[in-house]
Amino acid sequence: APEPTLSEAPLKSAGVVGPIADSQGRGWELALNDDLRRSFMSYRRDAFSPTRLRQWFNALMHDVRWTRPRVGAKRLPRSAAWLTEGNCECVYRYSGTQWPPSPMEPWFLDITDAVCRVCGIESRPNSCNANLYED
Repeated sequence: APEPTLSEAPLKSAGVVGPIADSQGRGWELALNDDLRRSFMSYRRDAFSPTRLRQWFNALMHDVRWTRPRVGAKRLPRSAAWLTEGNCECVYRYSGTQWPPSPMEPWFLDITDAVCRVCGIESRPNSCNANLYED
């Protein structure tokens, strides 16, 4: 059976009706709009300064505990980290891999809060599955 349309079953993520470009306006653009697959992607140009983005990127590269486990004989094509808030001891599992929780440090929570404000998300997420693809 085909997926329901947005009007039949609206998408909601972190309390925001999606796609964000439709619900938030304010400079958002819809880059992917595939109603049949319920796949949507919105972006907003210049939401943050290049200097701020560079600072965040450097912090993420150097201060996150990235791991790149093997699946069978092959190493994953990406590094990842499972960041959680509070005293979460939950392990993230996916396709035969697992990541132990790392605390969301104050600098990471600052990034999360800034992104939430731009996206109109009122409640900060309590976890983040972060992926790093190196070229």
